[in-house]
Amino acid sequence: KTANGCRQGTHQEAWRPRLNCMSPATCQFSGGTRQDYRSWGAPQGWWTWDAEHASGAERLDLRSLQQSSDVCYCDSDCESASSWFKVGEVHVEPLYLADVSSEGLKPISLTGLGATLGIASAPQVVGKSVLGMAAGGGIKIVADPHVSATSAECQSVPYGSDGLASQGLNSGADALARAGALISQGRLVFNGGVASNVITIGSPGVVAVCYCRALTASGGCGNDEFFLAGRLTVRGPTPGQS
Repeated sequence: KTANGCRQGTHQEAWRPRLNCMSPATCQFSGGTRQDYRSWGAPQGWWTWDAEHASGAERLDLRSLQQSSDVCYCDSDCESASSWFKVGEVHVEPLYLADVSSEGLKPISLTGLGATLGIASAPQVVGKSVLGMAAGGGIKIVADPHVSATSAECQSVPYGSDGLASQGLNSGADALARAGALISQGRLVFNGGVASNVITIGSPGVVAVCYCRALTASGGCGNDEFFLAGRLTVRGPTPGQS
């Protein structure tokens, strides 16, 4: 246990609360007083702590790279390396655009055709705890004709301002109505759980799909942390073209 590196390690800023442990003996959360188990964080999950949002929010850099983190625990005398235990690992896989046709929904592919977008994380792997997804959150669609959009564009371009002539995702209210509905632990569809809440793209071309884990009451993104989740090509100019 002294060789696990937990005593010397620092709390990763990608995991909220940032700076949970200011020093080995000064951490913000105790885990409770139970002797048979400890529980940290809000009911939504211990990776989603964020003082600004009751539902929490993930750092954009937490989902953009494949990474693994050790979970370390100390019960007392935390200045001593021998008091720290590595109790587990959490693995993160990048998000990707999901095929929603398997759910009986139409995927976005043609201009003028109402359809649905989905986002997924890597499936659970035997022997690994892979971070899944929670219901809620939202998406934003941004024109990306040069296939060069980054998370910066996701954060700076307002809903419906990029000339795509889209319907169903032009405001924060639209995003809230199409919040992510959980299909499985690692799979969301953005229709608010209502199949008729579709999104229509009015102009052909490449678009960037931006994701936010926790929408505010007005449909904005907490700490403006929309990030690029993927791209897709929308064909046009009319449905049913040959």
